[in-house]
Amino acid sequence: MIEHIAFHDCPKSVKEDTRAYWQRKRPRIERLLKKKATDECHLRVNIWRKPPQYEVRAVLLLPSGTLVTEERHENPRAAVDKVADKLVLQLRRHRDALRKDAVQRRKRVRKQEFADAAATLGRRVDEGAQPDFFEFLRPLLRRIRNHAHHELLLAQLEGHVRPGEITLSDLLNEVALRAWERFAGWDATEPLDQWMVRALHNILDERQKHEAYTLASNPEIVVDDMRLEAEDGWVTENEPYWGENEPLTVDELLPDHDAPEPWTKLVAKEQRRQLFTYLRRLVPTQRRALMLHVLDGWDVKEIAVLQGRSAEEIQRDIELASEALRAWISRELNDEASATSEIAVAQSE
Repeated sequence: MIEHIAFHDCPKSVKEDTRAYWQRKRPRIERLLKKKATDECHLRVNIWRKPPQYEVRAVLLLPSGTLVTEERHENPRAAVDKVADKLVLQLRRHRDALRKDAVQRRKRVRKQEFADAAATLGRRVDEGAQPDFFEFLRPLLRRIRNHAHHELLLAQLEGHVRPGEITLSDLLNEVALRAWERFAGWDATEPLDQWMVRALHNILDERQKHEAYTLASNPEIVVDDMRLEAEDGWVTENEPYWGENEPLTVDELLPDHDAPEPWTKLVAKEQRRQLFTYLRRLVPTQRRALMLHVLDGWDVKEIAVLQGRSAEEIQRDIELASEALRAWISRELNDEASATSEIAVAQSE
């Protein structure tokens, strides 16, 4: 983030103190900016001395818009606090609105593509043209690729799939094959993309050998855990336009959550490890409801139909799963940070 701070009629002591104090607020703002776009973000802070108060105005220029806020107070630090708080709130709302728009846009595209393809796929089934069916369906599978990737990793972490046993491409191939075999029985009143996701879930659920797993058979997840990786397979070479898997982050999964400081200090790999550790603890139906709702834009009624449960149950599951994740991230990391601090103090004595 490019930053410019200007003072107007302020004493030198106020300039030095306020400039240093603002730098303590900067990381909180930068954490809410997309890393790839930080060089395109410009923050301008102007501070005026207008007795008996100081006026602080911040203008944040983003590729997606401009945020402006200002505050006045007798104490310049207090004015900076208020401006920083308001700017963070505005930025969080702006980011959340952009995320929701992007998710809903992807959802509309996904549904439209599958809906447009339904008649053609049906004709290929009637003609017995399996290669043509697969050739036509495969490009559409990129719309459920990220969800399939997350589900495959979690199946590995739960012990239902051995690391390296199947690639993401293998899983999507199984989905395509099941679609071919059962397309004639598809109820056209159910959106085709929803039917495909149901097939994906069924394939992974059928691999479960036990109703539950234990920590003994599923040890703690480590940073470079093989279960956190899954090869793409044919996607990499044959479908380059699919792009890369989008990494799962707490900002996407809990967009309204202000992650505690210990979390922000973790490197990306460690954040990912922790996030999947917490996701593994959730009941699978709760976890799927949350991820489909937040990451893929499914509404509560759609998930209810998919899981054969009531909309009220789904809404409650989404809320419970979100609350659990927030609690684990805040409580456990703070506990670890406190323990580390206590050890450091004990060692220094």
